[in-house]
Amino acid sequence: MTALASRAQALLDGNERFATAAPQHCHDVTAQREAAAQSHRPVAAVLACADARVAPELVFDQGVGELFSVRVAGNVPARAAVASLEYAVSQLGVELVVVLGHEHCGAVTAAVEHVTEGTELPGELAALIDRIVPAVEATAGLPGDHVHHAIVASTAATVEQLRTWPGPLSDAVSAGHLEVVGAVYDLDTGRVRLLGPPPPPEPSPDPLPPTT
Repeated sequence: MTALASRAQALLDGNERFATAAPQHCHDVTAQREAAAQSHRPVAAVLACADARVAPELVFDQGVGELFSVRVAGNVPARAAVASLEYAVSQLGVELVVVLGHEHCGAVTAAVEHVTEGTELPGELAALIDRIVPAVEATAGLPGDHVHHAIVASTAATVEQLRTWPGPLSDAVSAGHLEVVGAVYDLDTGRVRLLGPPPPPEPSPDPLPPTT
């Protein structure tokens, strides 16, 4: 098993402990705090929704200092969130970023209602929802729960945006030092489902022959 696969599996194992009410890391937090006080080397970074029901350290049963958590409503790639992930990758050596969407997401629900019903969005919320609208529009014709489909599509789109974001993230991906994966957390079961890997890049067209 590669180091990357090992990190991802550790998170999934922790989620299974969380979902089955058998956590290991919520007891001796004093020792964890003291051990991480001077420095920390997170096993992964997580871009998660700010929803109060979605706490990555709990969902993945990780201790103090083990996850670099970045949270913003709708887990959208806002610039401050991306900058935080760049810090985790370039300064803390993080090699795995998880974009964690979740079922019953209020931000995605608001985006669906904005598109389908024309609801108005106050203040800065409109700018945030605009980041989710493309996923809502792309999934409008799919059968079943529109909000669910939009959550999955928005999470997958954020993964691709982070993988190709100019700077430390795309550089680390290109060098093989970073993987960005998507996942969706089910509030009802407590379980996290990894999304499939991103599609391979399109092959470059054959170069044109030199002109004479």
